[in-house]
Amino acid sequence: MPLLQLLFLFFAFLAPLAAAATGCAPPGPVETAPVQWVVDGDTVHLEDGRKLRLIGLDTPEIHHDGRPPEPYAIEARSRLQALIGPSRLVSLFPGRQPRDHYGRLLAHLYTPSGASLQAELLRQGLATLLVFPPNLTLLDCYREAEQEAREAGRGLWSLPEYRPVDAAAMDPARHDRGYRVIRGRIGKVGRSRDSLWLRMAPKLSLRILREDLKWFPESPEGWRGRQVEVRGMLYRSHGRLLMRLRHPAQVRLFTRTPVDKPVDNKPES
Repeated sequence: MPLLQLLFLFFAFLAPLAAAATGCAPPGPVETAPVQWVVDGDTVHLEDGRKLRLIGLDTPEIHHDGRPPEPYAIEARSRLQALIGPSRLVSLFPGRQPRDHYGRLLAHLYTPSGASLQAELLRQGLATLLVFPPNLTLLDCYREAEQEAREAGRGLWSLPEYRPVDAAAMDPARHDRGYRVIRGRIGKVGRSRDSLWLRMAPKLSLRILREDLKWFPESPEGWRGRQVEVRGMLYRSHGRLLMRLRHPAQVRLFTRTPVDKPVDNKPES
């Protein structure tokens, strides 16, 4: 049998079995493709011209416009390059939604030996979990990998800005967009024409679009008065801070006061 056919058989049928031993295995046959170059920790260009965005994670921005890279951005890209290795061959399993609004291919990526690139980046603390329905196939596995890094304080989780922040201390005058973990109590709950709104502080609200409510098994309206931890990208709009929730994986509901007290991020006097 020609070598090319043997390689195809391995990546299409045997690589998923090998990945099962390392976790986050693809749920079906994979495609093999060579990488042309690595853009950053979560994006690569394939030799056939396709741009590929890794499903399930987000890495710090390198910024190709002259601004300095964000912490651990260079390390994330270097680690991804090392995982891909000199052969530049990867196997990929496309997501349920195969492309994003930029036209990039969305896929789970693996080494030739079947190791999950996403799981490794999350486990090393070089990426944060990104939950973007309907691409939820390996969510639980990726969440476990990130939790391991968070508990160990690896990479990004060693930085003060990735520690839980008290919602009551959030101030639009001092906080800008970026990834945040926020703890607080849900206050007022309301609906607009296209969204459900959960207020955590006078100038901090959570937004769930009506189209995303189907991913929540119980209505978030029942969270009123509950102590929660939310995570995701924070935005500033019209003098307020907003965070969009797409999936329950971004939310942790507490039955009692958290043991580790969040930082308040107040400026030193």
